[in-house]
Amino acid sequence: FPVTIGCSKGCKNCFNPETWNFEKNNILDVEDIFKIIERLDVDGVTITGGDPLEQWEEVSKLLFLLKEKDFKKGVILFSGYTFDEINNLGMSDLFFLVDVLIDGKFEEGKRISRGLRGSENQNIIYFSSKIKEEELIFPHIVEIGYFDDELSATGFPYIDKKYLKEFGIKMR
Repeated sequence: FPVTIGCSKGCKNCFNPETWNFEKNNILDVEDIFKIIERLDVDGVTITGGDPLEQWEEVSKLLFLLKEKDFKKGVILFSGYTFDEINNLGMSDLFFLVDVLIDGKFEEGKRISRGLRGSENQNIIYFSSKIKEEELIFPHIVEIGYFDDELSATGFPYIDKKYLKEFGIKMR
């Protein structure tokens, strides 16, 4: 589940604001990321961020490598850019390299609580039949993993802000 660093969109209540900063840290080159993915026993890959398309050159290299691997469950790519913006920016090659694109900025006022989309304005666009629509509908969850002595957490938690307020936790 590669995560890219850097996003200029600044969506209010983004689930992963730690990835906004473009400063380089924990940088792995594309080949190293691909080698890690190859070592894992996975049948699909999801790329999120930040916004992966704000690092188009590197992400496109990774997508070409992943396409050759032909994962059973394919490749899912998240981007705050819409399908039309991707076309207009000259990045439409990715439509041949991914199986599913989830496009559009997260909009707090249109939040939804099921599936991979964070808000109802976002689209799920299928470019292959590897992933079925019903496979992408589930309650928001958090996945916690342990790899190379590091603990990581990612996902789409639905957290009621009223509950957090009771414990003195503030969200941006």
